[in-house]
Amino acid sequence: MDGELAQRLLTFFTDSPNAMNFLVRGNQLSTDLDGIWEPIFPEYEVPLGTESFGERVVLNLPSAFHLLIRIGDYVSADSIARAFPQALTSAGLRGWAAVARSFVDHEHAVEWLDTAAEVFAEDTHPGGDPEAVRIELEKMGGHWSGINAMLWTKYFRARARVLEAIRDPSRVRELIGAAGVALQGTESGFVAGEASRLRIIVGVLTKLLADPASLNADGARQNYLLHASISGEEQHDEAALEFLQRAAEAFRGFRTDPVTELTKDNLSSALAALARLPLIGPEVAEALRPALGASALNQTLGPVRTWVHRTIQGITDEAQLRHVLLRLLQASLPRYAQVRHGPIEFGKDLAVVVEEGGRQILRMYQVKCGEIDKKRWRESRDELEEMFQVPIPIFQLAVDPDVREGILVATGHANPYVEPVMNAWFAEQRETFGRRISFMHLDEVVGWIFRERLISEFKAVLSELGIGLMIEGQA
Repeated sequence: MDGELAQRLLTFFTDSPNAMNFLVRGNQLSTDLDGIWEPIFPEYEVPLGTESFGERVVLNLPSAFHLLIRIGDYVSADSIARAFPQALTSAGLRGWAAVARSFVDHEHAVEWLDTAAEVFAEDTHPGGDPEAVRIELEKMGGHWSGINAMLWTKYFRARARVLEAIRDPSRVRELIGAAGVALQGTESGFVAGEASRLRIIVGVLTKLLADPASLNADGARQNYLLHASISGEEQHDEAALEFLQRAAEAFRGFRTDPVTELTKDNLSSALAALARLPLIGPEVAEALRPALGASALNQTLGPVRTWVHRTIQGITDEAQLRHVLLRLLQASLPRYAQVRHGPIEFGKDLAVVVEEGGRQILRMYQVKCGEIDKKRWRESRDELEEMFQVPIPIFQLAVDPDVREGILVATGHANPYVEPVMNAWFAEQRETFGRRISFMHLDEVVGWIFRERLISEFKAVLSELGIGLMIEGQA
């Protein structure tokens, strides 16, 4: 019906004095509900889905351009936009015109989608004093919606990144990840079926490319079915569900029974289903093929975990290391956690209060980058003694700790020359003063991150600090 109405508008009103309304901006019908109907041709984009009631009822009618965008006939919509460029008076119209152009000018589709995202982002609520706001809203028909800035900007920015993978398959992991970031915030508020579907598919691809073991396939499938039921089922939903199922089976097989999985076609079928999705398409699926294959191979060979070692060893700024450790310690929701490094730290770079076994434990950390040699040990030893000689006031601790522990953390190890000296000193502190002091070297730090399932937190803080992950020997 939308297509038929659009064609009638084009047939009967292309040469009308009000063609820009019939074909681009939309128009209104005003009625007293007593047989009198009057057309209105505003100079602004008619807000669809709204009506006004008073002495007269005003109905907002879509233009041919609106209708063609709604049914996905972007080629025809582009023809209208190019025929009436002066009618594109709103950010919404200009944004959708750029989207339509991306389906015609395939060579520059990425740029057109980025342009659309930028234009939609300009559609913000008018600011200023109430009178200025009123005047600006009147120019828009008294109505403003945040859907362009809050939904379509994110959606088309993500679409641009997905399409960009066709140009540069070597960056497919990065681009799919960027698409996922662009779609953050589309889970609630303004929603659209295509945005929800793309967010789920991109989220699954991101996990398959980065950490397949973290994929919750059943959760992704249920989430997809939920959004499909809300927005209405689409013809390509069957292909999307096949992709989710086959991809999950493939990576589960490569992880648990690779010999058998190699004789199956789960991954190939998953890619074929992905290619049938209009949101992805065959060219993007082909660009994803090598990266998904490499990820499947990694599942077969087992996870590469030494990247955590290399990443931690690569941190040479103790201020950054303190921040990383603080974030990891905060993940356990301690009663207190603070960086205390400074001129009067008294040996305490970090302090944390945790409850374990009904006891309140104060852990005080001294943090060092690199190996511990004799020179660095002499500095650390004095700082470790100060930890216990100058107590932390309980003002921020909230409790009086039952146990105090000192921990020397290093991104390396103690070298063989200082190892017996450190061991003897730790024993003396324990036996003579009853102090609990330990050494947490590189391998202990890495083991703690994996045991406490802190990988996601670790990656998040590294991203915040601009520290690259040392995966497969590259940052």
